[in-house]
Amino acid sequence: MKQEKNKDKHEAVKAGDKVDSTKVASIGSIVGGVASSIGTPLVVNGLGFTASGIASGSAGAAIMSAEAIAAGGGVAAGGVTATLQTIGTTGLLAAGTPVVAGIIGVGAVLGGAAGLGWQHWMANKEATKENDKEKTSNKENEEIYHICINLVLSSSMDSQDHGVC
Repeated sequence: MKQEKNKDKHEAVKAGDKVDSTKVASIGSIVGGVASSIGTPLVVNGLGFTASGIASGSAGAAIMSAEAIAAGGGVAAGGVTATLQTIGTTGLLAAGTPVVAGIIGVGAVLGGAAGLGWQHWMANKEATKENDKEKTSNKENEEIYHICINLVLSSSMDSQDHGVC
């Protein structure tokens, strides 16, 4: 009986997850996509890819140097450095459709996954609260049981009504 009750609670949480998961994932994907499209130029500028060029001593300069060494002395058009510099100079939309789609897509996937992870965490938090309440109730009942057993064993039971015993 007790196991069935816990099973019913768990299935109710799962059923609630199934109903809300699509909405949660959709909202998370939209937020992630928007955040990535706004955040990417900020991050790229922070790396040193600015409107006036690559900042000296920045991570962008190190990326450009590594790419130039790997390519034998030059930086390829359309490569990582060129793409990041385009984003830093003109913003994300000027970087080209595949880059934009990739960045927004990754942001959307991460946002959707974060939304589902949050929902799962909240569902487990609620299930844990319910389980803790049940454990407390069971512990209280067990304590009452032990008190009654001790009263019976000590032969202190008489004709009086001892309440819960």
